[in-house]
Amino acid sequence: MIEIELTNVCKDYEIQGARTRALIDINLSVQQGEIFGVIGRSGAGKSTLIRCVNLLERPTSGSIKVKGKELTTLSDRALRQVRHQIGMVFQHFNLLARRDVYSNVALPLQLLKKSKKEIDAAVIPLLELTGLRDRARVYPSQLSGGQKQRVAIGRALATKPTVLLCDEMTSALDPETTASILSLVKEINDQMKLSILMITHEMEVIKSIADHVAVIDQGRIIERSDVVSLFKHPKTEVAKTFTESVLGAHLPALLQHQIRSRPLPGAHTIVRVAFTGNAAAEPVIDELIRSCNVHVNILQASLEFLRSDTIGMMIVSMQGTPHIVERAIKMLVDKGLTVEVIGYVATDDWSFS
Repeated sequence: MIEIELTNVCKDYEIQGARTRALIDINLSVQQGEIFGVIGRSGAGKSTLIRCVNLLERPTSGSIKVKGKELTTLSDRALRQVRHQIGMVFQHFNLLARRDVYSNVALPLQLLKKSKKEIDAAVIPLLELTGLRDRARVYPSQLSGGQKQRVAIGRALATKPTVLLCDEMTSALDPETTASILSLVKEINDQMKLSILMITHEMEVIKSIADHVAVIDQGRIIERSDVVSLFKHPKTEVAKTFTESVLGAHLPALLQHQIRSRPLPGAHTIVRVAFTGNAAAEPVIDELIRSCNVHVNILQASLEFLRSDTIGMMIVSMQGTPHIVERAIKMLVDKGLTVEVIGYVATDDWSFS
């Protein structure tokens, strides 16, 4: 079942008399219970996209459906009702300084004029879930960044939404705190079966908890897939940059300016190899050398664990006759590995001194 569905969504702004298009024909859907990540560079349109989902930003054109309801045609009153089912977590927490933790989490319910009994019944379990039960009467100024974000998450869940929107929720946090917040979000997803749409510029966030991912660039969705497939075979340069930032699969700096696009006699062929699952445990390079009689030099390698799968990335140089190198690449492909020829380095340029 589709919980969030955007169809041909466009968003224009008028700045100093000039029209700027922030979103261009956005199409994406989030299935019930999944974590869907949208990743892009600063200014790519991520925040505009997620704010359009609950109509904090109204799109210029296109369709936005949440739980099958077309939001763009709803009256203000009907839209407010739907928003009770859409929780949102922001980058900068947006807590009320004069309210303690309990009161910040309770705020949406108080605005709905719920009774104290109803509020207690909702808030106390959320404080337990977010690890804040012993901080209930503490004020935001006394909290760490991670604790503040936990309060914001609790507040977003107070009305028992079915959809949770996360707008760069970890970008103001250190790596250790980020990991704990992502673990909490995954726990919430497992327990409450929420559909979660999160935007980020951090591939580590996508790698850690997302099921599917879309890459946005200059207001357009340029690539989308499940997370493992994106790491294994990114199709666009933007996606490659993001995946390489996690896997560390970069060509060594000393060779970056020596790489050539066309083969040369006796040159080293530089190849990026991606592998997943059981292939990560197989002695592929050893078999490659023995079977194909090719000289192999590992320039870079890494191994990462993605949810229920394993993915590895290597950059290697191969040296041999064109026929031998071609046979070696075919062997890797036949084993189910993803192989990309990056380029060629002349033997005279092959130096790390």
